[in-house]
Amino acid sequence: MSVLLILFRMVGGWLLLAVVAGLISGFSNASLLAMINHSLTLPQEKSALAPGIQFALLALLMLATRIVSQTTFMFLGQKVKAHLRGELTRHVSETRWLSLERAGMAKTVSVLTQDLDTLVVFFVSLPNLFIYGAVIIGCLIYLATLSASVLALALVAIALGTLGYRAAHGRAIGLLRRSRQREDTLIQQCKKLFDGGREYRLNAARRQRFVYGELDNIEAARRERTRGYVLYGLATSWGSILFFAFIGLVLFGLRDSLTLDPAAITGYVMIFLYMIVPVEGVLSSLPTIASARVALQRVQHLRDHLPPEQPQRPL
Repeated sequence: MSVLLILFRMVGGWLLLAVVAGLISGFSNASLLAMINHSLTLPQEKSALAPGIQFALLALLMLATRIVSQTTFMFLGQKVKAHLRGELTRHVSETRWLSLERAGMAKTVSVLTQDLDTLVVFFVSLPNLFIYGAVIIGCLIYLATLSASVLALALVAIALGTLGYRAAHGRAIGLLRRSRQREDTLIQQCKKLFDGGREYRLNAARRQRFVYGELDNIEAARRERTRGYVLYGLATSWGSILFFAFIGLVLFGLRDSLTLDPAAITGYVMIFLYMIVPVEGVLSSLPTIASARVALQRVQHLRDHLPPEQPQRPL
């Protein structure tokens, strides 16, 4: 089940409100861009009052719905974190001691802290994901009104960017998942550092073996997490390069063959330049979705492996 569907079951209609507000904000943003382009390329009307009022109302709508979306998502992130933390705490308290020892204290603490914080970060990034997504869709719709051939080029650029991202995504999510597993081991090793603190201080040789031997996971976790985020960064850069490549292709390679008027060329360049930030915003939000998926899987895995203790029947 997808991350959004699982979380929707926890928060219900509040999530729908936040998503709808984010989409409205994004489409309002794209509409403002269309109005700006029309005002630059089309003759001015005798009375500019009506377009000015429309622009102001659209700007207020974009701002209000953006605030609603961001505030609601932040509220939901803390609500989900508190709900899962309380549920897991009750679950752990009702689990047989043998099952709890088998699961390990390190993994339980890691889920109750780091994985739940990952879900909060996921909620904080969701407004930009939906707002930027709506901006991209709105810009593509506006491109369709300017030129169908330019829209086709834009879709090709987005398709190539998506393929590049998917090529990096599978490798990156595997690295992030392995780094989270190593962090569980690190927590367990830190517990050993406190449990055997007096012994390590009396035995310098054993302390050195512990520091330089068992804690190799620190560097391994750093490498794997760094590689995962670097792959996501390369995917984002790949999308930006493609956008500029297609702008150059239309302006300097296909301008005559496409027979575009100056107004369409201006609108095309403005929209593509404006879409760079939303596309990078969407791509930069995708790692948080991958991290949230891993975190939810770990939460569910912990619940499945910590069954509640059955009450004993009286003799």
